[in-house]
Amino acid sequence: VATREEGELRLHFFFFFCGECTAVEFPEGDVLVIDGGKGGFGTRVPNYIKALNPARVSVVLTNPGYGHTGGLAELISALSPEELYLPAFEAETGAYRRAIAAAERAGCETKRLTRYGVIARDSGAYAVCLSPYSMGETDADEASSVLYLQYGEFRALLCSDTTASREEKLMNEYAIDET
Repeated sequence: VATREEGELRLHFFFFFCGECTAVEFPEGDVLVIDGGKGGFGTRVPNYIKALNPARVSVVLTNPGYGHTGGLAELISALSPEELYLPAFEAETGAYRRAIAAAERAGCETKRLTRYGVIARDSGAYAVCLSPYSMGETDADEASSVLYLQYGEFRALLCSDTTASREEKLMNEYAIDET
């Protein structure tokens, strides 16, 4: 893995037959892991993230569905993150319960990520949760945590499984330019 340059923010996207996972590598060396895919990636993703030599690891679960939580317990066990940000919408599934149990075993603090919740770093980089609109939403995909990531001139909207109509609504509401 190439070494992060001074002041650089990097995004790492992992796509496997077993789902998706994203890692945000902040300029100060902290890594924010977003989702855990369906699992079955073995040591590939944890070893890659460890190779980034993170100063600190945090995990965000954007959606409680299996495609996001299936591999989360194994990621948490391998990476021992300091905190786990949970979505507003919960699910009583085996994968979700295993992820929570893994966080407890790792001594990982759990926090609920709600609208306008901010994950900020000393470098000025931050991720703010723009959606869901309320804790009362009942559709897991519509209630997915949508993160707006910014560092300097760099901006990204990480939409999880939210619908296209919700993405459009957020882009209009926040005047986010598609370019």
